[in-house]
Amino acid sequence: MRAAHSLRNESKIGMMGAFLLATLLLSFSAGARADSDCREVDLREELGEPRAQDGTSWCYAHSAADLLSQAVGARVSSFDLATTYLLADETKLRKIQKPQVRDYLRQHPDFEMRVQESRKEEDAYKPEHILAADGMVDTGGKDDEAIMLSNVKGLCLADKLPSGEANLNKYLDAIRDNYLNEDKQDIPEGPIGAVVNDVAKIMARAFQKWVDQKCGKRLQPLKPILPLEISVAESLEEYKHVVSSGEIRPAEARATLLTELNRVLDSGKAAAIAYESYDLYPKGDPKGTHPYGDHSSVVAARKKINGVCHYFVRNHYGATCGYRPEFEPLCEKANGGVWVPGDALTHLYSVISVR
Repeated sequence: MRAAHSLRNESKIGMMGAFLLATLLLSFSAGARADSDCREVDLREELGEPRAQDGTSWCYAHSAADLLSQAVGARVSSFDLATTYLLADETKLRKIQKPQVRDYLRQHPDFEMRVQESRKEEDAYKPEHILAADGMVDTGGKDDEAIMLSNVKGLCLADKLPSGEANLNKYLDAIRDNYLNEDKQDIPEGPIGAVVNDVAKIMARAFQKWVDQKCGKRLQPLKPILPLEISVAESLEEYKHVVSSGEIRPAEARATLLTELNRVLDSGKAAAIAYESYDLYPKGDPKGTHPYGDHSSVVAARKKINGVCHYFVRNHYGATCGYRPEFEPLCEKANGGVWVPGDALTHLYSVISVR
């Protein structure tokens, strides 16, 4: 699940009136040309086995982990990315002296505010929830922000901190045990993500400490890995609002985003997409395993099927299928995804890649 944001105005395709309309119209023809080419691209082997969010709302962290893993050639821990996103001190990015990071922050002066707004699920940070499986760990986020925040500490490898429901419960049990042995009066100083309650701060610090111990020495890329997001809205909720208000036309917006998606794939990189999971899944899940609504997935391949350009949407539900009847025959269970034409992504509103 991706966190919702308020509207913002920056160098993205957004609420820009006539300029947006002109951009979309120009991109529509470009998107059609790109779609007709549809050169085959397959990056699934580089990404490794499908990831599973296991009932959490960490789709954004799994998408970010896939993009980062491809960038560094090693499988990155999505669990660590979620922890960093939820609890990292975003102001530490200002202390990184590398010019790429400084340039990004200058170009995105509202980055810290955006991260803070993303952490809206305040109840999840109360003491009684922060170490519960349906508490802190079950909060949404945004892929581009998770990628940027990974520069604070570096990257934890997945074999040191694997995801999965069994591992998650093990981690939480260990942190609770550590917390019981902590001095309850030793309140950590400084910000801890969205955590403001003193008791919750102790537990959050214990959580971070435990994760850092498991990760050990982190991978430090030679150059910072920065996100690139092209979007027409900040969230599914906002997308539906600007469509209903007539500010954007869905077909034109989708064509613009597919043009960007094709550009990323043509460069040999996977891309994360934000969209409505109902686009591909039937409403209602009898097994109760798929969180629906605002969702993030990774597009890992592209090819023509029956003369139509299709994209391999790699979900984060593990090796599963269960798609809508029209897509189910093109599901590849072992690869954790499904082949769909671009127009099937009815509510596509964002494409994210690494620079």
